[in-house]
Amino acid sequence: MACCETPRRGRRTVVILQVHPVTVRAFIHRAEGMVLSTGNPKPRPLAPPTSHDLRMELSTADVLAAMCFAREDPSLRPNSARTTALVRIDRGAYLDPSLIPIDAKPWEIERTVTKARCHALARRTRRSDTHPYLSTPILTGEAAMVAAGAGTWDPLPAITFRDEVQPCVRSPFPAARLAGKRVPPVRVLQLASTPSLASISAEFQGIQLPAVPLLVADLARTAHPVSAYANICTTFSRVTEFDNRDQGASRARESALRTEILQALSPFDSTRAIAQIRALIARADAGAGSVWQGGFLWMLHCWLKPSISWESQYHVSLDGMNYYCDAAIPEMKISLEFEGTGKLGQTEQEWRQRSRDFLRRAQSFSRHGWTTVRLTAPDFRNVEAAMWTLGQDLDRLDIARRRPGGPLWKPLGVGDASYQRH
Repeated sequence: MACCETPRRGRRTVVILQVHPVTVRAFIHRAEGMVLSTGNPKPRPLAPPTSHDLRMELSTADVLAAMCFAREDPSLRPNSARTTALVRIDRGAYLDPSLIPIDAKPWEIERTVTKARCHALARRTRRSDTHPYLSTPILTGEAAMVAAGAGTWDPLPAITFRDEVQPCVRSPFPAARLAGKRVPPVRVLQLASTPSLASISAEFQGIQLPAVPLLVADLARTAHPVSAYANICTTFSRVTEFDNRDQGASRARESALRTEILQALSPFDSTRAIAQIRALIARADAGAGSVWQGGFLWMLHCWLKPSISWESQYHVSLDGMNYYCDAAIPEMKISLEFEGTGKLGQTEQEWRQRSRDFLRRAQSFSRHGWTTVRLTAPDFRNVEAAMWTLGQDLDRLDIARRRPGGPLWKPLGVGDASYQRH
């Protein structure tokens, strides 16, 4: 069982999630080619995710090996020569800067610092003989996804965790400078839990991660719906190992996972926050292999009227080739696509080959009467602008749409973390 807080008119409502034991080791780690999957704890090789080139990303274990903690090493005194040569992550927690090359990409640096902060958090609250009231926290939300090697909507998420101790004010993690880049400070968000929560978590490279139902519930209730939906879709995709070429089996695994999570939440349908969580889970799509694709599908859910019949990962066979649309309205022969940077490959040779494939695909679709609507990764730097760009494209094609609405909709504002991505 797990305890889950839900805000309700200034009061704190505590609900209990009933979680099946097989989901304890259900979260995954694809960056290292490993997976911990529902019902089968044996690791299996997997392809890397597409939101970033995570094949070269440092694992959570690599980051821990490069860290030093004053609690464990008395020689780490403030302002000492050894300490000043390290990168301060938190009070008493330091990272060896040689871990990151000077030409590292900004997202690589941010994710490395986020993983270091996750380890520092574990040291902040780890149980000890001198501090028996402290407990080992369970990392959750987007921070847990980063620790497990998954792409996230927020490139620099808050460090969210669950703990059985009473919630208290947690100081934010300070800014860090690594490989010439300043990584901004981030908030620390604590969610109240019960001692029984430890029974549905599993240790992963020195960090406690939650079971999938609890992770999904926390993702849904702590963020704007666009980022929550995108992250939940990515989680579904990774847990179910979604494969376009075998959609029957993939959708069956997706349905089983959805049913398991919804059953864990079934006793709390009357709670408003749980209703929002259930709406996000019910519409989560494992076919969205990246957070950008998840955000794109969220926009379609908010724009298109219920009378419009559309499908994600729609299979089209043209000129002897098999293609999969991110989304499609088959009756109108309209393909709705998100073109991410991962589709163009990682090397010049891959870029040239995929550019030719892209041109061949566009010609085939046009020749057979299909119209394509596209958004690209740069469009998502301003989510609100991308939303209205998509709406204008739907109007141009006379696709019946509504004012943004539906169970997944919430206005995008400057105050939202999802308003702009970088």
